[in-house]
Amino acid sequence: MEKIIQLDILYVYVTFIDEVTSFSEKIVSMVAAVDPQDHTLRTYKIERRLADGRAYALSLAKKYKLTYDWLKERIKL
Repeated sequence: MEKIIQLDILYVYVTFIDEVTSFSEKIVSMVAAVDPQDHTLRTYKIERRLADGRAYALSLAKKYKLTYDWLKERIKL
């Protein structure tokens, strides 16, 4: 990243690592929005704002019954 920033290259970097946004003042943070009433619904809107650490993975796991407890119950090893 240091080399890319030093060369002033325009690029897109997709990650769930929030700390990347504070690496340089040249980095622009963009976040995919979700419905505020139902975090399992994606709005497909991209907002320019700081990463907030929310991936909503647990909301999706609950929606599709893929939490640890659900899986443990279904698999019963």
